Amino acid sequence: REFKKRVSGLSKEVESLLLSYPWPGNIRELKNVIERAMILAEDDTILLDALPPEIVNTQAGFQKSEDRSQKTEYRIQETEDRIKNKEAGIKEHKESQNVSLNAVEKECILKALVDAKGNRSIAARSLGISRTTLWKKLKEYGVYF
Repeated sequence: REFKKRVSGLSKEVESLLLSYPWPGNIRELKNVIERAMILAEDDTILLDALPPEIVNTQAGFQKSEDRSQKTEYRIQETEDRIKNKEAGIKEHKESQNVSLNAVEKECILKALVDAKGNRSIAARSLGISRTTLWKKLKEYGVYF
């Protein structure tokens, strides 16, 4: 109800990933992942593309030796695509009375990071917050950018 969606379940792939993920952030991380998936869900089932890349990539077996800039570019492109696809929905979501302030804040942070091409210092400046505050917000929302 909070996100005005009628999601009734998870795809088998999503369920498998969620059950096998180690959840280093415990219940808070799981809660943030579920909220994000609800925001990004396009129909009544949560699919892989609604999960954060760090969960999907961990399970997809990305090699640790992979260049960090490649990972950042992948995450930027993926986030950019999601933002483009969801801008209308987010705008409508912001205008509704029952909007979740955390969900809006998280989307603004993601957009600032995309605009800054992953540079946290630039993103923090554009948001008018310190890098430390941005880092804490990213950790709070379970975003590993």
